This record gives sequence, structure tokens and C-alpha cells, in this order.
Amino acid sequence: MALLCLMAFIAHGALTDAYAPAALAHAVLAVGIFPLIMGNILYFAPTLTRSAPPASRTLVWPALALIAGALAFYVVAEERLLLPMATGVGVLAVLGALNWTLRSRRACLGAPNPCLRWYELALASLLIGLVAITVGHLWPESWDAMRSLHLHMNLLGFVGLTALGTVQVLLPTVAGYSDAGALARLQRDWPYAAGGVLGMALGGALAHVEGIGHWGRILSVVGLILWLAPLVRYARALWTQRAAVGGWRGAAKSLLCAVGGLAGLALMGLFTLLGWVDPTNLLPYFFIAFLFPLVTGAVAFLAPLWIWTELPLMPKRHNAQRLLGLGGGWRGLAFLLCGVLAGFGVEAARLGAALVVAWFLAQGIWALANPLRGAPPEQPSPFGA
Repeated sequence: MALLCLMAFIAHGALTDAYAPAALAHAVLAVGIFPLIMGNILYFAPTLTRSAPPASRTLVWPALALIAGALAFYVVAEERLLLPMATGVGVLAVLGALNWTLRSRRACLGAPNPCLRWYELALASLLIGLVAITVGHLWPESWDAMRSLHLHMNLLGFVGLTALGTVQVLLPTVAGYSDAGALARLQRDWPYAAGGVLGMALGGALAHVEGIGHWGRILSVVGLILWLAPLVRYARALWTQRAAVGGWRGAAKSLLCAVGGLAGLALMGLFTLLGWVDPTNLLPYFFIAFLFPLVTGAVAFLAPLWIWTELPLMPKRHNAQRLLGLGGGWRGLAFLLCGVLAGFGVEAARLGAALVVAWFLAQGIWALANPLRGAPPEQPSPFGA
């Protein structure tokens, strides 16, 4: 799933002349991100609920997500009449994953990690987004409003809530510091984040309704303020740990750049309202400045964890994580720069971002093929052989 997602990222920048922007967007979101996030939720949920890992049959939900994503790409690129089929498969995948997380919650001994709530809300957001675009297809007069609702619930709801919840749990592990306030922050902030997503999504939809469009814009601003509250609180928490995540090497720096890209989305939205940024360029900014550093940073840390799972293989795992993290901060900064340029309409920025992803992919293949390259020699045991 991670490899497929990286290939979709490269396609987004390299195939701009071959496919329409909407088709390339679905290559990233539907084919790459949808199944990857579904797998991420199923992978982390047992840890958050202190329950048994998922049975192999639960892999059917990410597989269905991939099928739905491929259908969505084909629908947007070639045949829109098949849209209900694509969304139907997607809804089935979401309901299956959501049911599994709810069952894990019920099986939890004690209270689950509050990050699980963010995952459940993310899946619910995607469900609303899929239903909305189906309604727009069946009721053409509502297309603009339903498409706006679909975009907001998918991007800020499904992707945004998953990412903001995960990074607050993952970044301390990657950077090697303790975030004592993470659990309380996640528990306190989810209503603000969910309310912000809902406000911006409904506001964006109402803005397309004649006669009440101004109320939609007001609701969008209220939603944006609510959405920014968790980001500001998390930024303050990160500032207290700036020494732990300082420097420009390692996966943690790439994740940190992703948080900056997500925060910058609010600024780009303001520039759009002022007429400085074309609204159609917000999506490339979102992909490049936020998703690309987020996924590459997470994969740099998690891929060795997925491959070398047993205790005797920990030296390979740790060194491969080090090799994959080399240049992580510089990659993150390059993504931020390319994202901002893409937001202001510089077409070459997409190709630049694709080249940075290709750099990471080549580095990843090399690191995973040579996991002990440059590793310090093993120290003899003080207890003998």
C-alpha cells in the first residue's frame, strides 16, 4: 500500500499532461491514500485499544478500498456513469473498517487511547463524503454543493483527522521524546477538530446555494477557527520539544514539515478569499505540502518496523530507519516549497515534488536492501556468548 501510494505521488507530478487534474487527484487520494489510511487504522487500532491484532480477513477492507479507488480513478478519467459503483464499494470498505474499530473499542480493557476517536470520526467523514458525491451524481442540480461537501469531508475530515491524530502519537516515538500531554490533548481537541471539519464542509456546500451563500461563507470561517484551535495547541506543545525534533535529518523532521503544511492550508485559504490564489490550486498545495512529507516521514519510520518484526532483527530495523530518515528534513522543506509554488500556480512545482518522491523511493529501496549499511559494530555481550 505504501509503495503504491508513493507511485501515485510520482504520477501526480509526472503525468500532468496525460490526465485531467481531477483524475490525478483521485490517483493520489483514492488509489494511494484511501487504502493506505485504511491499513494504517487497522494496524494502529489494536495498539490504541490494547486488543488482539486484526485477523487476516480484515485485510479485505483495505483491498476493497483499493478497488474502490481504482474504480474512482476510472470514473473520473473515463466513465462517470459508474460513479455509484465506485462509491458503493468504497462505502462497503468504510463500514467494514468502522465496524472493526468499534468492536475493538468494546473489547478494550479500560479506556482506549483517544486517538481511536479521531480514526472513527475520520471514517465517518469519508462515509459522508462518499454519500455526498453519489447524491450529487443522482441529483445534478446539487452537484456543485455536494462536490464541495465531498472534497471537504475527504480532505479535512478523512485525511486531516487521521493525520492530526496519528502524528501526535507517532512523532514522539519517532523523535524519541515523551509527550505527557498528548492523551489529554487528543481527548479535549477532537470536538473542535470535528466541528471545524463539519463547519467548513457545510459552509462550502451552502456557499453554492443561491440566496444563502453568504451564510455558507460565515459558517466556513467559524469552522476554520474551530479547526485551528487543535493545531495551535499542538504547535505550542511542539515548541516545548523543539530540541528533540531539531536538526534536519530523520523522519521526525519530515513529519514536522507535514504539520507545518497542514497549518499553512489555513493561510492558503485566506489567500484564496483575498483573490491571491486560484481555488483550483489548493488541492496541489494540500497534496505536496502536507500529504507528501507526512507519508514519506511515516513510511521512513514504519516500513522497517513492518518488515523486521522479530527481536533478533532489531539492529536491521533501527539502522534501516536511520538510513530512510537521512535527509528527511530537507525533503520536507522541499515539499513545503514545491507546495507553496504549486499553490500559486507554478506548474513545474508538481514535477519537482514528484522528483523528491522519486528520490525518497530510490533511497528507500537502497536502505531496505542494505539495512546494515554503516551500522555500528555489534558490542559483545557482557555475559558472554
